[in-house]
Amino acid sequence: MGDYKLELDDKLLNIVNLNSKYRNIASELIVRLSLDADVLEMKEIVKKLVEEYKYSEEEILNGKVNKTIKLLLVKERMAHYAENMSEEQLNALINNTKKRSIEKAPKTPLKTKKRKNLTKPFAFALAGVLIISGSIHIKNTIQDAMLENDVSDNLGMLASNIGEEDYEHKRSILQQNKYMAGLDAEGFPIVAYDFHNIANDIIKICEQDPSLFDITLCDIYFDMQNRLENIDDLLRELKNQLSNNDNLQNVYTRIKDVDVFLEYLLNLGLISSQDDLYNELLSDIGEYKLARGEGNVTYNLLSTESQKRIDKLIDLYREQKSRYNEMYGNRLENLVKEQGEDYGRN
Repeated sequence: MGDYKLELDDKLLNIVNLNSKYRNIASELIVRLSLDADVLEMKEIVKKLVEEYKYSEEEILNGKVNKTIKLLLVKERMAHYAENMSEEQLNALINNTKKRSIEKAPKTPLKTKKRKNLTKPFAFALAGVLIISGSIHIKNTIQDAMLENDVSDNLGMLASNIGEEDYEHKRSILQQNKYMAGLDAEGFPIVAYDFHNIANDIIKICEQDPSLFDITLCDIYFDMQNRLENIDDLLRELKNQLSNNDNLQNVYTRIKDVDVFLEYLLNLGLISSQDDLYNELLSDIGEYKLARGEGNVTYNLLSTESQKRIDKLIDLYREQKSRYNEMYGNRLENLVKEQGEDYGRN
């Protein structure tokens, strides 16, 4: 009985240690990849990568499986949404998938009282069917995600030097320039960014092709945590550096009179200046600028209506991101190839 108890204790200890290891890897991935995910969600992804896909800890952390991680995250979330739908809602999803958007999936689980017989394996099976054969929309969503990854990879490679770890592991600009500034009260990492070097990287890319400014800034924005606060700080640093760059005055002109990033977004023409929403956003941005520097997240200090209008502007910017990826994806890929060819000739 004693030996059996020792054996059982050892097994339990191994399970606890393994879970702790998975959790640590998950926390590290969230920071490195700037993922909008919690630790428990990512821990399950890590467990799947190790136990089912047979990746080592080193392979997971060195950037080689980043695309797999992000695609697994999409699939897990699809399964979660499916599991929390009634059978009627599931049937509607299957029959009308083109009209549904993953990004518009409910933020809180749908009521489950009608789905007594719906099991998680069925939900995963449904997710698999939708991804592989049932939904053109979801297929396109995954393709968009892969294109986004390629864009981030290529921008990161253009900003780094061949032979460096950042280049070899295809780390995004933000991955190259972020660090852990400590832990919060709950023990989660506090992420900080090196704005000086990020601005340097943006300028390095624009010196190769100034037309890449918008897609570079867009990719960085959606890769950030605490986005509006941090992108405002980056914008200030970028203005400072560009003001002294004679070769990129056309880029500097785009932002020199912009105090906050929301003004830059409004200048992109995402909303017509004749639209009532445009004038309302001008007022909201004025409110935002006045509230900055009060020691809290500025967005949270705004009225609910102002937040909704700013959310609408960000949604339009997210749609613009897809257009940027389509417009400049091939250009970025070609520049990376040229970079490699030039290196080979030297």
